[in-house]
Amino acid sequence: MSTRFSRRHFLSAIALLAGSGAAGAALSACGATPAPAATQAPAAATQAPAAATEAPTAAQATEATAAPAAAGGGAVTIRWLDWSDQDDIINAAIAKLKEKHPNVTVNFEPIGDQWGDKQLTQMVSGNAPDLLTGNDQTSYIWAEKNQLLDLNPLVDRDLTSDQIADFFEYQWNGLLYPGNKQRMGLPYYTWIYQYYINLDAFAEAGLTPPKAGWKLDDYDLDLTKLTKKDDSGKVTRWGGMDNSYDPFRFEMWLRIFGGNMVDPNDWTKCVLNTKEAKDAFEWHRVRLFEKNTLIQQTQVGQLTNMDPIATEKVAIMGEGNGNEGLMLDNPPKFKWGCVAPPIGPTGKAQGIGTIDNWGIWKGTKAPDVVWDLLKIVAIQDDFQLAFAAKWVATPNRKSLLPKFAAAVKAKYKDATDDQIQPQLDLLTSGAVQIGTQFKKHKASLEIINPAMEQILRTGTAKPDILDSVADQVTKLNQEA
Repeated sequence: MSTRFSRRHFLSAIALLAGSGAAGAALSACGATPAPAATQAPAAATQAPAAATEAPTAAQATEATAAPAAAGGGAVTIRWLDWSDQDDIINAAIAKLKEKHPNVTVNFEPIGDQWGDKQLTQMVSGNAPDLLTGNDQTSYIWAEKNQLLDLNPLVDRDLTSDQIADFFEYQWNGLLYPGNKQRMGLPYYTWIYQYYINLDAFAEAGLTPPKAGWKLDDYDLDLTKLTKKDDSGKVTRWGGMDNSYDPFRFEMWLRIFGGNMVDPNDWTKCVLNTKEAKDAFEWHRVRLFEKNTLIQQTQVGQLTNMDPIATEKVAIMGEGNGNEGLMLDNPPKFKWGCVAPPIGPTGKAQGIGTIDNWGIWKGTKAPDVVWDLLKIVAIQDDFQLAFAAKWVATPNRKSLLPKFAAAVKAKYKDATDDQIQPQLDLLTSGAVQIGTQFKKHKASLEIINPAMEQILRTGTAKPDILDSVADQVTKLNQEA
């Protein structure tokens, strides 16, 4: 029996994996109840077929693969892989699609366990969903195996330059597969890394809350002054928790110090052995295991999601912007806000974001029909705002940010600009980049992850071990 995932469930799972060092790049927006201002699905939503919210049977799946294209209005069945618990939006999109393709049947399949690998197996066997929700872990794997339809020709044919410019550059460019520059998908929503801060704790410590442009030295000082100890010297509150200790998220920190994981000019070369990369690791190692102003994973205990900051075990916490929904749904006892990552030795602002997207299986028998569905959910404002309101997930386009902010404030009367605006400013700053990819990325991470575990989670090694790691990863990627 497979497990269904909503984005809310996925966020909880990722929080647990992040704590164990196994999260990788599977980062997602959080779940929340719908915002009153943006939950009205298009009027045609009630006309969607009942079967749309049910995963297809094996017989239906086989039939879907063998179905002819919808040329000339012929009957066609397609399959749509996406998050569960958003039936109203899914049905509304299907109803909209049926206005142009009245004979289409769309079978919805919820994301479940083995997301990515399961679909790859289906693709190779010729029996996969036609419209696929993907992210940094899944889409690159599918593209590497040449299983995604290149959307470049369809984009060139149907999208205007203004529509393309409305997407965030890091996502739009990041959805070009490094190997052959094929377009893997269109953006779904935006996830970026930011810092959540306990404003009351800052006031208590006599500190000015950070704003965009704060420096690494500011972060260090804040961590020190926000760490509290009792009379026996036992820490009762740590300065912060930097939940960035996996290869994807930590790339942001490598860039803050002027380093990289992958050579920007050669995706077969690992550059974790550079001084800049080692300095990034050492900065965190010292504050985890020598100063202990950053909380260690073993000190977090069983707390998950935003619990470390919500329970005041830490005063600063690095996490994704999708977690704002969790904080707004479950307001802590203190005033809180958000801030972009600090600026390091390079003097340049940095951010990390995902490529959450919709793509199309290369083996689909109805590419034009699936493309029309993809355009509905990715480009039509009503659907983007409905997805955003459902999950408090930031939309995929710049022009929708003001409406998103207004919808959040309409739902959460106590929401403040200090909580909402920093992520919007970071998204439009040009500082956000995606995670980079090795030619053999999955196998490379199997070498990198244990080293990161030793340096940043158990404190049993220093960054010098990265010399050997870089050599091993480079050798792996340069093998024929």
